[in-house]
Amino acid sequence: MKILVSPTKTMDPQGFDPGQLAFTNKNLKILSGLYGVLRPMDGIKPHHLDFNTPLRINSKGLNKFWQEKIITYFEEQTRKDNSKKTNPDKGHKKNHPGRV
Repeated sequence: MKILVSPTKTMDPQGFDPGQLAFTNKNLKILSGLYGVLRPMDGIKPHHLDFNTPLRINSKGLNKFWQEKIITYFEEQTRKDNSKKTNPDKGHKKNHPGRV
């Protein structure tokens, strides 16, 4: 899913209960031209840099600079999510009868 407008203009996090804040912070990702992939509660310095800013880093625009990093991040997150769905016990030790 793509969000084409700033989510801060349509969300009211001050009205969220603690569960909603935790869910949002875990599941919502924000793309920043300066910081890359962020969670809603990540602390950042205010800035007005977006992906359309004509800034060059190693002769790349911001889109090209972040593209591989962002794709890799979301591919890894997708693999982790799929792994949890297909093997929910992976990485979790539960106190099952007979398990030490």
